[in-house]
Amino acid sequence: AVSLSNAASTLTNAGTIAGGQTQGAGLNTGKGVELLNTGLVSNQSGGLITGEDGVFLGVSGATVMNAGTIAGSMATSVGVGVFVVSGGAVTNEAGGTIAGFSGVYGYNGQYATPGAVTVLNLGVIAGNASAGVGVALNSGGTVTNQSGGTISGGADAVKFGSGYTGRVV
Repeated sequence: AVSLSNAASTLTNAGTIAGGQTQGAGLNTGKGVELLNTGLVSNQSGGLITGEDGVFLGVSGATVMNAGTIAGSMATSVGVGVFVVSGGAVTNEAGGTIAGFSGVYGYNGQYATPGAVTVLNLGVIAGNASAGVGVALNSGGTVTNQSGGTISGGADAVKFGSGYTGRVV
């Protein structure tokens, strides 16, 4: 597992990064990659990032670019492929897969300032097939699903939080 806290950090992965499958009290417990400041996580083709949360973006302005596989736990409702706390951007390139109980999850709660999330998908974003959500943007945002892109979930493919502006393109 990797935790980055410096401003403008960049992580480029073409190998395997594995976090634990359960959350705990420690920093980065249960996360494959944790980005706690502005910056970029670039998971290249062939790259694999796993954890209860595959990638955790802890501040506004953080970005994920994925051409490989980012996988959060499918077995627990808190498992997320890419967890975005205060707004940011997620690009899933052709050939890329982001999966978890929720594929991409934009947080809206007491621990952070809400922020819109922008999702651009040319690959596959998948939530749990029985009860998950492909993309859940609880503080609003925009989801653009390009030709060849697939977004799926057992409950919803795309879901926006009540009272926030959401847009699907």
